[in-house]
Amino acid sequence: MLILFSCIGNYHMEGKLMTFEEFERMSYSFKKQLSKQKLRYEAILKEKEEAIRNLLQQVQGPGIEHRLDGSVVYNPNSVTEVKYGDVSNFMKMKYDLGFFARYILKEVYDLELRQYQKGWLDLFVNNHNCAINAFRQSGKSLISDIYAVWYIIFNSSKIVAMGAIKNDLCKEHKKELTKILEFLESKRYISIIRNNKNVIELENGSQIRFVSGENLNTARGFGINLFIFDDYAFWKCGEEVLKTIFPTMNSANPKDHQMIFISTPFGLNHFHKVYTNPEVTSITTTIDGSFEYWYNKVQQLITDIGLMAVRQEYYCEFIGPDDKGIKIQLGNHDFFYK
Repeated sequence: MLILFSCIGNYHMEGKLMTFEEFERMSYSFKKQLSKQKLRYEAILKEKEEAIRNLLQQVQGPGIEHRLDGSVVYNPNSVTEVKYGDVSNFMKMKYDLGFFARYILKEVYDLELRQYQKGWLDLFVNNHNCAINAFRQSGKSLISDIYAVWYIIFNSSKIVAMGAIKNDLCKEHKKELTKILEFLESKRYISIIRNNKNVIELENGSQIRFVSGENLNTARGFGINLFIFDDYAFWKCGEEVLKTIFPTMNSANPKDHQMIFISTPFGLNHFHKVYTNPEVTSITTTIDGSFEYWYNKVQQLITDIGLMAVRQEYYCEFIGPDDKGIKIQLGNHDFFYK
């Protein structure tokens, strides 16, 4: 029996014919060589593992906590050697913004993510610039806060500008953002390294800064990757945004820059200009719920704040100065008011 053998290990016998006995002897020799190599390899592995173990001992001990964002922090209240967050949960949150939002709403606020809010999140992750025209008390600000947190956790060295009508509302955003981030830090997912009046910064280098709609000076001097304009229709500097910030960010790389405009309408002002801009993906979300619930609520709202305000703040209509509308449509029914 003849076997054509080409190359095994250090044996190079290209084109040489050998008998089975020669092949068997060579195989035995090769097996011994492999065995010695395996032992040497195992010894090297053991040595490296020991070195790694010694290195880890330098950063372990009571009070040492490892976070899933890669940071190692000291917590004097920690009693166990090493602590990690839930890896599988963390990965789900990274690749599923809806899952992340449901998790935060449930654990931090004991709320459920509504279907229209899920639609907003889908809009955020799939488009460069977005405008959401939504009814009052629909959760606009909270959902924008959740998106901002998700953005800075899973993107390193990014800057988010969180804009609100005035400084007091910036403080409200900061309060909610801090609440969410501190919860995630308590679960050992992240580490907050700075949280002061103007900025919240994470271990990964990403940060959230706060911008007032009364003065855009706080938005200058640093490169913004994500700019969220909350209640933009009511910004004092709304027109200035369209002249300065919008053209710059709109022409930038869409992978690294995004603008989100969220508001209820307020006439045909700067928010209407953004909403109707062909370079912005826009959606409208009006009041939801059962016919009976909203029939009774609309009746009371018209009495309390007037028909035009209801059309604007709950039916999200852009009402011009010549619009004297007297009709509201609810489901398949029209209601007329004089």
